Amino acid sequence: MGGLETMTVVTAVFFSLIMMMTPHLLEQPMPLEDFLQSYQTLEVPEIPPKETVVKEPVGNEMGLVPVFLYHRIKESDNGYDISSEDFRKNLEKLYENDFVMVNFEAYLKGEIAVPEGKHPFVLTFDDGDISQFRILEDGTIDPTSAVGVLYDYYQSHPDFGFEVAFFLNAGVPFGQKEFLEEKLEFTRTHGLILANHTYHHLAFDTLSREEILEAVVKNKDYYEKEYGVELRDILALPYGIYPRDFEVMETLGIPSLKVGWKPEVSVFSKEFDPLRINRVQNGEGNFQFEYWMDDLIGNPGKIFTSDGDPDRITLFEKDYDRLRTDFVQGKEIQIIKEVE
Repeated sequence: MGGLETMTVVTAVFFSLIMMMTPHLLEQPMPLEDFLQSYQTLEVPEIPPKETVVKEPVGNEMGLVPVFLYHRIKESDNGYDISSEDFRKNLEKLYENDFVMVNFEAYLKGEIAVPEGKHPFVLTFDDGDISQFRILEDGTIDPTSAVGVLYDYYQSHPDFGFEVAFFLNAGVPFGQKEFLEEKLEFTRTHGLILANHTYHHLAFDTLSREEILEAVVKNKDYYEKEYGVELRDILALPYGIYPRDFEVMETLGIPSLKVGWKPEVSVFSKEFDPLRINRVQNGEGNFQFEYWMDDLIGNPGKIFTSDGDPDRITLFEKDYDRLRTDFVQGKEIQIIKEVE
């Protein structure tokens, strides 16, 4: 190899037409096939690239992004649980290996503001258990709860970020009705996401189409009426189980998360399916936190690495055909090309 060459391609006006034809999935539900076909079938004009030379890659924004899943913060033999000490160790491992928390909604929109050389990850919690956000009798946040551990770590490592998505069922979120307003105010103040985990947490393969739609809509209505909370339009499937007829997911038309079992492809990739978002559970078993962290750390070329510019997408030439053209609008495309 004789070096690296970077070609910079500035987007053209036709991408504006694409976005006019393709409403954003988060804003206007649309069947996935139509969503993809609406831009993939358009003819792409040739655009002469502007070439520059760099000594080394400045990013790889087509790499993998882990979306981590946690449930309860407590000592137990249940594989879903993790102690507060081990949870903090997970955060330390992420921080020491240049991972940065990102807002889930912003990430889904391709708005990834991460420093150069850092790796974005998404942090999610299901079920709204009290161990995720507990307030003590003196009114302070329990330092052993998930929010307590996260906020304390953020105070000493502000560059790590403080971005969490909580997926809630009907009931008092995080328990402790007497402290509910304080908890909701904290989530609003810090921009934490509260999203949908269905009204009753029943597996979708046991429900009819109508029951599935009701489970999602009813939960959203419940939070608005009971607590004045607008659940964000992101869905964590109960038990990670899809309905027998997948068409109902397309009708819902909102990003939907599994329970496992691997890091997700880049949101800029055509392989990214917003209705089948993968997650990584906590734990030391196969395909859990430790397994995938060791794999990603040992293979840094697989990880999404930011180029530091949210208005630019940097990728290797071999990955260009995988690029989602709907995310190109208004962004500069930087292609790293190996030359002999």
